[in-house]
Amino acid sequence: MREYRGGYSTERDKRMKFRIHTGLFQSIPMEEGLAMIKEAGYDGVEWTWRDVDVPVVPVSGSDRKRILKGAEKIRRMSEKSGLEVISVAPDILPNFADDPEILRVHFEGIMESGAFF
Repeated sequence: MREYRGGYSTERDKRMKFRIHTGLFQSIPMEEGLAMIKEAGYDGVEWTWRDVDVPVVPVSGSDRKRILKGAEKIRRMSEKSGLEVISVAPDILPNFADDPEILRVHFEGIMESGAFF
């Protein structure tokens, strides 16, 4: 797992980034949507697990493999399109208070995707 950078590493990291959520492109193939996002001049995208077929509910610690596989897909598709992974949202936060392991698994996947948040 990659380490959290904890701050800005370059001047470019300090500038405001323009991003768009992948949810706007649910009716077309994701690759086509990413190409449109790049062509429109955006810096990056916000993803959800749903975009890469990772079921959100119910989620348990045993879903770690599926989440990490989805994170790799997010990173690969973003890199191929020349867009940054701005964030990955788990869509809903069902039962993290009851099982903190679920939150840990989601955060691990988010970090693996290359997202900063």
